[in-house]
Amino acid sequence: FNFTLETLVLFGIENLKYRSGNSS
Repeated sequence: FNFTLETLVLFGIENLKYRSGNSS
């Protein structure tokens, strides 16, 4: 189990969603 990898992936997705929603 790579916690770092999970965090990076989840953080990236959340970041994209947040930025995308903020842009709209």
